[in-house]
Formats: sequence, C-alpha cells, structure tokens
Amino acid sequence: MASQTGPSRRTFLAAGSAVAAGAAVPLLSSCSTSSATKDTSASDAKAELPTYAPVTAVRPDLPASPQGSMPGYFSYPRNPKPAFPTPPLEGLDEVSIIYPTYSAVPPKPGNNAFWQRLNKGAGADLKITLATGGDYPTKFQTLIAGGDLPDIAGFPVPTPDQPQVMSRLFADLGPYLSGDAAKEFPYLANIPTASWKTAVANGTIYAVPQPRALPSNPLFARVDLIQQLGANPEPKSYQEFLQLMKDVTDPKKSRWAFADVWGMVTHLQMMLGAPNVWDNSTGTFTSTWADERTKQALGMVRDMVKQGLFHPDAASATAQFTPLREYFTSGRTVMTSDGYAAWDIFGQQIGYDKVTAMVEPKHDGGGDARHFGGTGSQGLTVIRKGLGEKKTRALVNLLNWLCAPIGTQEHLYRKFGVEGTDFTWKDGMPTLTAKGSRELVDVQYITDAPTILGPGQKATVTTQHAWHTRVTAGLLPNPAVGRYSDTNSRKGSQLKKITDDAQLDIAFGRQPLSHWDDVVKQWRSTGGDKMAAEYSRSTA
Repeated sequence: MASQTGPSRRTFLAAGSAVAAGAAVPLLSSCSTSSATKDTSASDAKAELPTYAPVTAVRPDLPASPQGSMPGYFSYPRNPKPAFPTPPLEGLDEVSIIYPTYSAVPPKPGNNAFWQRLNKGAGADLKITLATGGDYPTKFQTLIAGGDLPDIAGFPVPTPDQPQVMSRLFADLGPYLSGDAAKEFPYLANIPTASWKTAVANGTIYAVPQPRALPSNPLFARVDLIQQLGANPEPKSYQEFLQLMKDVTDPKKSRWAFADVWGMVTHLQMMLGAPNVWDNSTGTFTSTWADERTKQALGMVRDMVKQGLFHPDAASATAQFTPLREYFTSGRTVMTSDGYAAWDIFGQQIGYDKVTAMVEPKHDGGGDARHFGGTGSQGLTVIRKGLGEKKTRALVNLLNWLCAPIGTQEHLYRKFGVEGTDFTWKDGMPTLTAKGSRELVDVQYITDAPTILGPGQKATVTTQHAWHTRVTAGLLPNPAVGRYSDTNSRKGSQLKKITDDAQLDIAFGRQPLSHWDDVVKQWRSTGGDKMAAEYSRSTA
C-alpha cells in the first residue's frame, strides 16, 4: 500500500553504491572460481521474464491502467478468504532469512505473538535477521566474504561482480519463474513485468523483486499555501512555474519555494525533455549528463538560487529526507521532491487536503512533460544455492505467499495481524494497536504484492489515482533499468559523487556554469564512457 514507506529510489541506489565503493575485493575473492562472465548484458537482454498473470482478489474502486498506474481502494475488505490451503513451508523445520528494514526492529519471537503467528502461517520457524537499511550493504558484504549465507537474503543492487556472485552463491530461479512456469506461483506471476527487469542475471531470473510504483519522485506542493497566496497551483509552462515559485517565496515569513537542488534539476530535466538517466534512441547509450538540456536545467536552478527562491540551508539539506520533509510540513518550503509514498506521510501529518502532487509542464507549454520512470522495484531477494529442489521450490512458494494481494487473509495477517489484538477497525481501515505496532514484523522488504493506492478516503485516493494515471500515460523509462554494467557496480558511487558535488558547486555559485563541461569530461573518462559501452552491448 502506498502508505507503507521505505527508501526512495535515490536512497536505494545510494545504498547499492555503498557496496560498490567498499565490497569489490571480498566479493571477487569469494567468487573467483565462478564460470560466469563479467559481461552478461547480451544474454540478460534475452532472458525470459515471468508471464504476467494479473490476480484480483477483490475488485478495486479505481482500476489500474495498462500503462502501469496503480489500482485504488477506498476501504479495506473485511473477512477476506484464505488464498493458501496449506502453509507454504509445510514439512520444513526452519528457514533463515536476512533482509534490510526501514521500520522499527520488533521483539524476538519468544516475546512476540505477531512473529509467532507469522511462523505458524508460513509453516516453519522463520529465523529472521534484520539489518537497518543503511547498514545492510556492509552486512551483506560480510556474509558473502564469510560464506555464512542464510536460505533467503536481500540482494543489494548494484553489487560488484553481480553475475559471478549470483551464479556461484544463489539459486537459478528460471526453472520456477521463467515464462509460464511462474503460473504455478500465481502471486509472483501477479507482479508486473516491469518490476522483474532488475531480477535478471546470467541470462535468467536469479531473484524476486520488491515491486514498487513505476513513476519516479513526484513534485509535491502545499496546495493550501498556494491557494492562500492566490498563486497558480497548475502552471502550464516553465515561466508559469517560475512565477509560482516567486509568488510563494517570502523570506520575511520564513517561506521559500524549494530546498533540494538535485530534485529540482530532475524535475526541470523532465520539463525540458532531457533523457531519463540514459538515452538509447539510436541504439547507443548516451548519458543525460552530456545532454545540453541537463546543463540548461542546472543553469535554471542556479538562477533560482540567485533569486532567493531556495531555502537558505538548501546546500546542506539537499537529498536529506529529515530536513526536507520538516521544511515542507512546517510550511517553510512550499514544494518538495520525494517518493510517492510520502504523499501519505505528509497527508497523515498535516492533512491530505493540504498536499497535492504537481504534473510537470513542458518547458514552453503545450501539455504535460514526460515524467521519469523509476525501476519498478525497490530491492531484490535471492535464495541460497544448493538447498535441493524440494526446499528451493518451498522457498519460492514462501515468497509467493508473501505476495498474496489485498483481499486475501494472508495479506491482512501479514500487514495487520489479528483483529482486537494487533489492530482495530477505524474508518474502514485496519489500524494497528500499540501492541501491533510494537510487534509487527515488516516483511514487505523481502517481497510484497504489487503496490496499490489506499485504502483511504475517497477524495484522497481519487486525487492520487488521477496523478498516477496522468503521469504514467507518458512515462519516460530509463533504458538502463534491468541491464548490468560492471563499471557501474564498481564505480557507481564515485561517478555519482562527481556529478552531485558539481551540481551543488554550480547552483550555489562556487563554480560557473561552464564548469559543467569539465565535469562531464571527468565523469566520462572516470567510467561513464565504459558504462555507456557496457549498456550499449546489451542492445547489439
């Protein structure tokens, strides 16, 4: 559900880059005898993804669109029916699992009735180890280096030597999930095709994704403040958007338009029609950093900062969720860029009637800009190699069980537990009690059913659904999603720092706009050109 939150795309990619920065040597050492090759891009492009077979356990109030917008629900269905006649792990004693979490760590099973019921529903003791999201890449590196692998593990992306790591240590799930084979696991087959692209390695499926919405970060706006100030909440061109920023900015009242440099550059790239990270329209990958429209967007942000439209602490707050969200909810900024799940976070904090998501206009007017698509998934989950066919199949079925959608008893139990103990009904929605909140084992970071909008108030869900439907109609995908670059796995964080630092230097006047040309040259020579070549080979 949209109200359940985790890291945004930016946070997740940064976590993966942490592995790239520090894990290469141990991973290479542990996988040096693998027969897998570094460059598997050509075979990956031919991998057979699961046949998509949508499942609707309960009819939504607002339908999903063929372009990928999520269905919407105004209430949570009461008395759902079980989807599984027997527990997925029936016959097994225990299963070891490790994954990153972005929620509070619950009490251990001995003092946790929720966890005990989760074990009963699964049919075995779930020996779960939780690691905080920011620490997980390092934890995973340690597991790989020491060979101390659990049965199921979250897999950070990108990971150096990813094809070799997958081939040597984790099970090939292609026999269970490629093509029509996935129909044996209907709730995994219910995951949209776009979410499976990142699960491919060595020309087959090696992981199960955690599906997420297709659009990248929305541009959120305090519509209440915009209306109070008599400004235009729906600008139809860049000039109207810039005027909106000027109209809402008033330093004497500690109110500014924005605070996130990188976020604004991205939304301006959309308005200008720049590529979404990469462009391969000619069959060769070229980076958005080398596109003149990106340089133009950066110059526009520099001018915004000069005009005083950015929060005075923007240099330190850029991409830092805590201050950016606090500025927005307190009204010190009127717009912010954040993950789509933040819509519910903001709505619950300050009221849904005060928050909306804007649709970026084309720079010169004439309609909506193409919103950038994300990865369609937040993370990957893998199964240890060498467990035997029977156990491996049971573990795939456990992941299938964890993907049972809204309208099934399994969904209700894993999200909310037992009525009267873990949750009570409030406004048509199961609401966790203090005990339920404390004991909840948030397994959505292993895998989950496809994301939905709501359940929630009709007006709110309808507004969210309208935004998602509108932006997904013309979504601009990143063509590199689902393609592996060995250079990106090793140098991703280094390359990201080059462009991140330069954007801040230019935006805040520490370097002229012309400095960007030198930055692009440095980025290309440091590894950007190799990344482009590796991605291009996958389309040859």
